[in-house]
Amino acid sequence: RSPSRGLGDVYKRQGVLAALCVAAAACAPPAAGARSACTQGALLCSTLLGLALGEALPPRARAWLPPIVTATAFTSLALAAAAALYGAHGAREVVAARYAAGAGRALGSLLAPTVASFAFALFSQRKQIARSFGQLVGAICVSSCAGLAGSAICARALGMSAMATAALLPRSITTPLALEAAALLGADAELVLLGVCVTGLSTVPLGRPAMLACGVRDPAERGVALGCAGNGGSTLALAQDGAALPFSVIAMVLNGALTVVLLSVPWVQRLLLS
Repeated sequence: RSPSRGLGDVYKRQGVLAALCVAAAACAPPAAGARSACTQGALLCSTLLGLALGEALPPRARAWLPPIVTATAFTSLALAAAAALYGAHGAREVVAARYAAGAGRALGSLLAPTVASFAFALFSQRKQIARSFGQLVGAICVSSCAGLAGSAICARALGMSAMATAALLPRSITTPLALEAAALLGADAELVLLGVCVTGLSTVPLGRPAMLACGVRDPAERGVALGCAGNGGSTLALAQDGAALPFSVIAMVLNGALTVVLLSVPWVQRLLLS
């Protein structure tokens, strides 16, 4: 069986299962709790359906619409549909919170082994990493400083408030470190998370084509650029790029750590937020 046919079978099965869950959620009595359970099943199927669709796309289309983007889009549409099904004011927030606490948490538990699997990619490129480690650290340091300065300059040019600027500064680092940076800056955590998500989701489809258009062919350069610019989203998008993935992992980790260290320095905060 060809891979595309296998993905097509997954797509059909999950689509049928999602349709059954939606039908059950529409017919189930709300008081019995069955509607909530069926809704959770439909939302989970929508996420997996989006992943399967992203994997089934042609390579050129997948460069612009990787699985993480299609899964996010399908889940958002499913949340809107579930909120419309309940029909109550604020139903979208309630359904999203339940999904995050249920099926979303189960999917999130897979993140730790995914990150641990990056160690295999690092080990496979250990010799090349060792040879260019000094250059890597230097490039990541420059990228961290440039990212913070660029965010502050753009926010100032757009006339953003100091609070909005503070929420924008940690946009290029992973979520746990971004929340630590938010605490250091006194920024709103929800705005910080929004900046991180938008940055990651926009860098995934646009980062690699943009670098190819600029003539960036070296996998190390590509990995460092995406790891520093697009946080964990870009790193996950490079999972199929075995040559660039290790450098993206190193850049993601060191860029996040250095950004938090820089934002913990009082005079750096004053310089960026003044």
